[in-house]
Amino acid sequence: MFIFNGPLSGTTEKQKCGWVGTWIGEEGREIYKTLQIAEADDVGVVFRKFEEHVRPKKNKRMSRHKLKNRKQTSTETFTNYVKDLMVILMDCEYENPEDILIDCIIDGVADAKLQEKLLDRGGGLTLAKALELGQQHHESKNQLRMLREEVRVDQIKTNSQRSAQRLSQPVKSQPTDYEKVWQVRQSQVLPSYIISVRILQAKRALASSLS
Repeated sequence: MFIFNGPLSGTTEKQKCGWVGTWIGEEGREIYKTLQIAEADDVGVVFRKFEEHVRPKKNKRMSRHKLKNRKQTSTETFTNYVKDLMVILMDCEYENPEDILIDCIIDGVADAKLQEKLLDRGGGLTLAKALELGQQHHESKNQLRMLREEVRVDQIKTNSQRSAQRLSQPVKSQPTDYEKVWQVRQSQVLPSYIISVRILQAKRALASSLS
């Protein structure tokens, strides 16, 4: 064992087991008494018995139940989903785990289009091909999402530029009600004034010619 490669490398197996008994503490020694280790002087056996004791007990029924109910969430990547399925599958004790995994992937994927692609492959679908299709579909969705985001940003920039241009252009002010009345009065009075001036000029010219 690697922990005995230092100063304790020259100790006997029995001495190594004694050191293990010291390191595991009182609670560990109480567990040791229940392990029924036949080869108590073999440190490798002692470690293995402790590992078997602390390792969670396998329950294939529980693991199979978890596997069948494991579905991909809306925010979960396809790769992470499959990795978790593989971890659960390790304790299921199926005779053909790869085929079971393919079925679980098809049943649990969140994207209906990907599920349809996998089903279309039929009995010829292998695990490698299922993983390839899933990753390709996930990458295509990401690229499409990024493209749509770029288009949206460009549209926002275009709209902002148009708004800025409209704001920079001078706005023609509309005449007020007073100005409108004044314009009407001018259109009515000015012709009469011009006629009066011309009559006055004609009178003066006539008077000059008679004198």
